[in-house]
Amino acid sequence: MRGVGHFALATGLDQDLWLELTVATLAQQPDLEYAHYMVKRAGRTPASPGAQFIAAAALDHGPVNGYRARTVRRAADLYAAAPAQNTPEREALRVALINAGAIDDAYGS
Repeated sequence: MRGVGHFALATGLDQDLWLELTVATLAQQPDLEYAHYMVKRAGRTPASPGAQFIAAAALDHGPVNGYRARTVRRAADLYAAAPAQNTPEREALRVALINAGAIDDAYGS
């Protein structure tokens, strides 16, 4: 799907289906629009590895002119609400937060 960020506004899809389709789309096409909406929607299910993957992708493939503060804040909130067990998706989100400058959030400070 082109403009994968618009997909976050697809309110007719239940959350599980949205996560599945968004993860699959990001794996094929990492270019994002409206990253903050994607992270906001992913934040509904912070325990989901898919939601953590989406948040990390939104930070890793954000706009080249810098990160929008609300995207970083929403990703940090999702990270804080996620279960503490270390998974590849949670670790990728932690690294993406560090790279976005949210170091305190990545280390739980």
